[in-house]
Amino acid sequence: MAGSRSVSASHSAERKRHSKGRRARPGRTRPPATKTVPDIAPQARLGRLSGQVGYLLRRASNVFTTHWSLQFGNEEAAITPVQCGMMMLVDENPGLTQIELARLLKIEGSTLWQLVDRLLALGFIVRRRVRNDRRAFAIHLSPEGRKALRRFERGLRLHQDALLSCLSAKERAALSAMLLRVIETGDALNAKGETRS
Repeated sequence: MAGSRSVSASHSAERKRHSKGRRARPGRTRPPATKTVPDIAPQARLGRLSGQVGYLLRRASNVFTTHWSLQFGNEEAAITPVQCGMMMLVDENPGLTQIELARLLKIEGSTLWQLVDRLLALGFIVRRRVRNDRRAFAIHLSPEGRKALRRFERGLRLHQDALLSCLSAKERAALSAMLLRVIETGDALNAKGETRS
């Protein structure tokens, strides 16, 4: 037994000597050590993007939409800001047709039909055929829709006041006026298919 252990030990020592002098085979190199990435990346800056009005308008729209969802998320019959706007327009203009509604909201017909279907399913609006044009439908608020609109408009005031609390009443009025001017100018340019240099 002692002799076998000494032979085994000599074989082991021989293998170690050979492995030390052996060169690595081509194509079997060790992968490079990976560098550790810091847990916190440096804070990115908007830079020039912060001066792009289109980007700011889109971000402001996203902020309003997200806050709207928080404001009305627990409503059993929740609607979107666009659907609330539709109900306000119908309340202001009883009998408004779907085509006129799409034109006022500047949205495509297929999108409007989906929004209208949702309000119909909730029982907030009713559609009636136009007497002189059997293909057109006039839209009216239902009694339930009027109650819902009053509730949503109260929430809308709170929603808007919260997001515009950083502005004075004068600044809010100026913001609305300036946005209306931008929209009017953009609508005119888009209708002509023009750009201004």
